Amino acid sequence: PLDMQAFAQSATDVPGTASLGLANFKDLGVAPSDATMNVLVYLKLQNQATLTQDIKNHVTMTPAQFHAQFSPTSQNYHAVENQLQQAGLTITGLSDNNAALDVTGTVSQIESVFGTTIKEYQDTAGNSFFANPSDYHVTGALAAQLVGATGIDQYSEPQPMIQSTATAATNNETLVPSSTKGTNGFFAGNNSADIQHAYNFDPVYQSGLDGSGQTIAIVDAYGSPTIQSDLQTYQQQVEQGAYGASDPLNLQVISPPGLTQVATQNPVKAGDAAGWAGEVSMDVELSHAAAPGAKILLVATPNSGSDLYMGVNQVIDKHLANQMSLSFDSPEAYTPASERTAINQMFEQAAVEGINVFVAAGDWGDYSPSLGYKDVGFPASDPNVVSVGGSSLFVGKNNTYQSEIPWGENFDKIVHPDGTVIPGPIFWFGTGGGVSNDFAKPRWQTGVPGLDSTITTRQVPDVGYNADPLTGFALVQGGQVQGGWGGTSDAAPQWAAITALANQGHTQKFGTALPFIDPILYANGQAAFHDVLPGTLNVMFTGSVSGNKYYVTMGQDTSLNATAGWDNTTGLGTPDVSKIVGELANAQ
Repeated sequence: PLDMQAFAQSATDVPGTASLGLANFKDLGVAPSDATMNVLVYLKLQNQATLTQDIKNHVTMTPAQFHAQFSPTSQNYHAVENQLQQAGLTITGLSDNNAALDVTGTVSQIESVFGTTIKEYQDTAGNSFFANPSDYHVTGALAAQLVGATGIDQYSEPQPMIQSTATAATNNETLVPSSTKGTNGFFAGNNSADIQHAYNFDPVYQSGLDGSGQTIAIVDAYGSPTIQSDLQTYQQQVEQGAYGASDPLNLQVISPPGLTQVATQNPVKAGDAAGWAGEVSMDVELSHAAAPGAKILLVATPNSGSDLYMGVNQVIDKHLANQMSLSFDSPEAYTPASERTAINQMFEQAAVEGINVFVAAGDWGDYSPSLGYKDVGFPASDPNVVSVGGSSLFVGKNNTYQSEIPWGENFDKIVHPDGTVIPGPIFWFGTGGGVSNDFAKPRWQTGVPGLDSTITTRQVPDVGYNADPLTGFALVQGGQVQGGWGGTSDAAPQWAAITALANQGHTQKFGTALPFIDPILYANGQAAFHDVLPGTLNVMFTGSVSGNKYYVTMGQDTSLNATAGWDNTTGLGTPDVSKIVGELANAQ
């Protein structure tokens, strides 16, 4: 074992790298020394103050210009590469911007390089994971260049933000409203035309904008073996009557260059590939439905850990798209500060390149039911992304927009056919939102109606979209059409698609793509948004398989509440797409 005390005396401490919240989990002792780990190593950018100022001034640049001004030098990058190789680690991926190296090695090798003990823990669900209870202590080139790493702390690995009404019970069933109070009609997105009508996409399509010439990048773990055929089935069966339903499909699937499949070598690190396959279906199919002329670029990473961000870095550094959707998160409080700083560097590069990154705000409210305290999701809390929250959408005749309430559900009680009652209230799920404890409030969030002016940190989300599975969407998975899907991970890719429409219009008018749009949206206010106001609806649902009666209060989401103006459930609001696209396409 590594003599940590002796090592630390000659090494440089990297603060903010220790895993967080480990006292909440069962300590299983030291991790097996020969277990394989996959780690993404991040290096410090140069001239950080200048980069921060360029972002504030809305400066845009190419990847080559970014490299010249801000990337680590090739000399420093290769010095780190050599140090890692000499320590016995295998380099499985390099980045053109010299900002990240993907490596694999044993636990003992990782401990030696990063100067920290790696232990095994068990969470409350019985899942095991590796984590480091102490900060890194590094030597050599790493001492001067390291900003952080992902993959050593496995608990902070992101999870997909996809939900289904089937999670209400062990039965794979949908919940059907059996009685409602009021006249609101539940939106049921079982046809792509429904959402096109509800959020007013139609005038945009009629003007000739369908996303042609634009690429929407999606980064998900593992991919899906059936996504090409599933998208074809989606177009044939779910897009009937929708705009673009007969357009040629344009889906490309790639993996980050050089990365190898290492997840299966360590069962502790292996993720839930089946769960991610559902996420892939949602992201690809719904972004295509909203921007049928756009190319969809799916970056499928070998695992659900550090390689997700290698995929993100690839899209940004090669500028493979003007808009990207990320439908995953983890609690900010469980993400070490060094990881947040390292990943933020990627999003800073995206911002100055004019790549708009849309991130799901989360599906577990303010996290208090699971954590015991309020928190927000990361990377949605990063100030250089557009954070997307969720609503419950109600429509009138022919799916005309009627109203929305914040997405949140509490089970008041569940009654089984035999009369057995499970009492409530039980928080089921709902949009994420709240206040970051890490990132400072960006300049464009000052002076905004609804935003608390006394709070000095970033507040999320920025915008909203229908995300409630009870008013959700149909997807195709494994060739089967399935209804009742939602989560803020359906909201992020559809906002990316809206921006693809706007980027097509902006390019036609000005010859250039849009810059980072958050400052534009906040500066223009809420004229192009539906202001989602507070409201609840008490509804009884019937399980399609079990026959259970689910008494649900919709619109009830932990401490998060809709208000007039900006709020912590849907931000500025949900889109009137015709107005949003017009606003962005004409922005100068």
